[in-house]
Amino acid sequence: MTIDEIAALLRQGLTNTAIAQQLPVSRQQVAQARRDLRIPDVPRQKSTLEEKWGARTQRVEGGHIMWTGERSASGSMVFWHCSKSYTAHRVAFLIKHGRWPVGVARTSCAYRGCVAPDHTDDEVGRRRTYEQLRYIAGYSAPPATCVHGHDQGEHGAFTAEGHSFCRRCQVAHNRKAKERRRRSS
Repeated sequence: MTIDEIAALLRQGLTNTAIAQQLPVSRQQVAQARRDLRIPDVPRQKSTLEEKWGARTQRVEGGHIMWTGERSASGSMVFWHCSKSYTAHRVAFLIKHGRWPVGVARTSCAYRGCVAPDHTDDEVGRRRTYEQLRYIAGYSAPPATCVHGHDQGEHGAFTAEGHSFCRRCQVAHNRKAKERRRRSS
């Protein structure tokens, strides 16, 4: 490591951090060399949301894109941009469709960790897919309301096999079951 190596990289327009990652030196040493050589700091370029997402992904076989970025404590693929948190799937959906997803954005393929925009769907897209599966499997159209009168256009959902159920009733059922377990323990 010499001052000449640092100077050459500084003159190429690299940042202090980029040089410190390439050479066995600290950012502070690069900053000192920059001051000594009177080379101005590189102006920070704000990356777009898509660029920041792309910097945290890696293409793999089969058209899949793996997430290499951060994960939340719950395992969600997340990153920050302009002081706001985003999930990788929401941004992938935005890249593909030019709009934010309705509900939760998820990968429609079975490749673990994939965030490929072509493989990402929102609630509306998944509902459409499950309805098509129902018709292909010979099921009738889902009911307009559940047995408790909930509008299935708003609360209806489908299992992976194409069976319809009421999400609102499912939430109520799960809440009651949790309460029963809590009381019995």
